[in-house]
Amino acid sequence: MFATAKEISTSFGAKECTELAKKWLTDCVNLHKDCNRTSPSRRPQRLINIGSDNTKMRLSEDKAVCAPYAALSHCWGKSHPITTKLSTINCRRQNLDWSLLPATFRDAITVTRGLGLSYLWIDSLCVIQDDDRDWEVESAKMGSIYEGAYVVIAASMSSDPDCSFLSPRKNMFTDFLEVTYRQKDGSHRLVKARPVMVLNKSIDPLGRRAWTFQEQRHAVRLLRYSTTELQWNCRTKLGCECESTHVKASISDIIYGRYCIRDVNSSSEQVFSEWQTMLPSYTRRSLTKTSDILPAISGIAEHIYEKTSSSYLAGLWKDNVLSDLLWQVSLYLRDDISDYNGNIWGFSLLRTMSTYRAPTFSWASIDSEVENICDDFDTDAQMDAVILDAQCALKGANPFGYITARYEDDVVGKRETLEYMGRFEPNHHGMTTDMIADFPLVECLAWTEAGVRVRTMRRASVGDDLKSITGSVFCVALFRGLKGRQFGLVLGHSPRVPGAYERLGVMAFDRVYSYGDGKRVEFAAEVWFAGAERYAVTIV
Repeated sequence: MFATAKEISTSFGAKECTELAKKWLTDCVNLHKDCNRTSPSRRPQRLINIGSDNTKMRLSEDKAVCAPYAALSHCWGKSHPITTKLSTINCRRQNLDWSLLPATFRDAITVTRGLGLSYLWIDSLCVIQDDDRDWEVESAKMGSIYEGAYVVIAASMSSDPDCSFLSPRKNMFTDFLEVTYRQKDGSHRLVKARPVMVLNKSIDPLGRRAWTFQEQRHAVRLLRYSTTELQWNCRTKLGCECESTHVKASISDIIYGRYCIRDVNSSSEQVFSEWQTMLPSYTRRSLTKTSDILPAISGIAEHIYEKTSSSYLAGLWKDNVLSDLLWQVSLYLRDDISDYNGNIWGFSLLRTMSTYRAPTFSWASIDSEVENICDDFDTDAQMDAVILDAQCALKGANPFGYITARYEDDVVGKRETLEYMGRFEPNHHGMTTDMIADFPLVECLAWTEAGVRVRTMRRASVGDDLKSITGSVFCVALFRGLKGRQFGLVLGHSPRVPGAYERLGVMAFDRVYSYGDGKRVEFAAEVWFAGAERYAVTIV
């Protein structure tokens, strides 16, 4: 079965592409009620006044200007784009030299003019890059900047600022296979065939960058210049240049996913669930500065706070923390990194932090794609633990951004001491539970709350000897899901903070287990922790 589609242009700079983009924008502004409800409270401090020609551009800081503006979402690349610094801000206010701009910026200005707009926001030019205070203030309102944009221009196909996205393109989607066939009446007809394009997939360079994740989720109207074709996303419609009758994407799911967090009808449970759903897509993306892991998603976090009023805990939410704690390194990565009977993990995926950026209970403490292990959490689930307190010290003014090293989570739950056998993903043959470690584990020394020096375990660093080891770990039961599964955390004494604990991984087991000899054994969660004491632990 074949779908029909229009031919796509060999250049985004073609007149038909400009006219199509203008039509999408005009239709959205005039016809889409849901796309015209946004009134952002915070505008950018600066905008580029692009003028009518290339000799009259400048950086504008006129707060009285409330004109609509476009915003550019782009890759900084290895060469890094032209920036505004303390030494150049005055010059930028007077004139922005067209000849100094990289191809991506020039193309964005061309598109903005073609859409009838006079102002454009580009991060590297509109934020003073060597002024920590200005960067902090402007990055904290990044979500509002992109949400408040009349349209966001995504240079998805450009991996570097020097790459033009309006230049002629040639790929499998512009090359056609021509087939001539005979119709029933004896006449011949020419058919051009090409692969089916998939909307909304992060196959472009821009889709692999972490900062652009929230940029595009915040956009009310998104004009994407992708590797395949020109695409349109808004709160009401998805559009593509080829206008295919076969779109391999669920429009309702995509639109719901992008706007669930801001939907007035969304419940707190739906918003928390959407946060967990988006984490795999976000954490698989790359950051030039790994310390930006929390600031780069702070705009979305701010929306969730506005919706739920829940305290933000370095990537987790206090009102949903028992479920949020159960993140794990994505399972597809573990095909390469599981340590079974001493086999060494793939170090290409082992990326420990050289500097502190988050407590161990947070997914932001590691540099890997993560997902939530729990699929049956509900407010009716049986809670086995409670959160006594959670504290943090912010590094700056952004409550959803950088944090300092003093950040802790006090949990009361049933604690059981177990022997760790050096297996990171055991199967059910002769085992009673699954422990999923965040990293390979190694032995170390730590001080207990009683001042006793003990051997414990910690996450490994590159260079550690990953020989098969056995050691004591602590399992803390968190809750039982609706399907009968028991979930909990695996902890070790902290070698950094005496008396505290650090997360090593998560644990989960079902009510029924199948052993290697074929026997089936009923094993209830309450039996596992029947003799365990209730204990308060501080996780750092």
